[in-house]
Amino acid sequence: MMRSAYADVIVVDIGGNGDFTTIADAITNSVAGDTIYVVGSSSSYGNITLSTPRTLMGNGYYGQSTGYTPSSILGTVTLSAGSSGSVLSNLQTGTITFSESNQSIVSCLINGSISMTSAVTGVAFEKCFFSSSFSNTAATVSISNSIFNSTSSGNTISISGSGSVAFTYCTFFDGNHGINASTASNCLVNSDRVSQNPLLLADGVNGNVVNTEGNLLFESDLSQDHFFQLAAGSPGLTASTTGAESGAFGFPTGFPENAYVLSGLPAIPKVTALTNGASANSSSNLSIRVQATNN
Repeated sequence: MMRSAYADVIVVDIGGNGDFTTIADAITNSVAGDTIYVVGSSSSYGNITLSTPRTLMGNGYYGQSTGYTPSSILGTVTLSAGSSGSVLSNLQTGTITFSESNQSIVSCLINGSISMTSAVTGVAFEKCFFSSSFSNTAATVSISNSIFNSTSSGNTISISGSGSVAFTYCTFFDGNHGINASTASNCLVNSDRVSQNPLLLADGVNGNVVNTEGNLLFESDLSQDHFFQLAAGSPGLTASTTGAESGAFGFPTGFPENAYVLSGLPAIPKVTALTNGASANSSSNLSIRVQATNN
């Protein structure tokens, strides 16, 4: 017996040029395994709850600065029981609540607080930008190639109880980090602006770089997340255990695709030219030329 499985790509566009105008309708009218593409908008698509797995993909979170449409913005995200296997990518979100294991958050700007109180496992954040607090008292989490930059009071990062986080290739730029039961490697800290209590990273250990002078670490003439690129001559260059950069823009040897992507922008194809021959019939070929680029 042959079995077939199909997954659809559903477009939600608040401007009316997609399959649905609301994210709620897109979720309701899709099935487990479908991909929902969230078109950029200056307005938020609002809060969502997933109880079956979906892939939600946007166009990045500073899309307007590249000449593309505005960010793909969601409110709060609740990953409830049954949503195992969901993927959020290239989105701007508020608070994310986890009640189910095996979730992937990729290239997202997370503006809301993350509080992980459920004993979920297999939660992975990759290439994300955290601008608020992160606390974990129960979950098993991995965070790679991500940036933490928050000026909020209190602990920007707090890990306690049975909570566990493995940090790899992360950049810690601002905030008060209270870290317990955690590991870190190939990370980068501007210790002039980060308070570590207890100590998270020691300079030169596990490929980590801790430096008090941020102007020696990072580019200084760029804006938003661009600032976190390492400057020429930075002590973070070739400092990781693999000889690559430490911090979010570093990556394990042979995996450059793991490096942080500025502003969470996916490689969205854009057709720039289309030409075709004048005519064709059953005995001749029709010549078609498509020219495309990506961001």
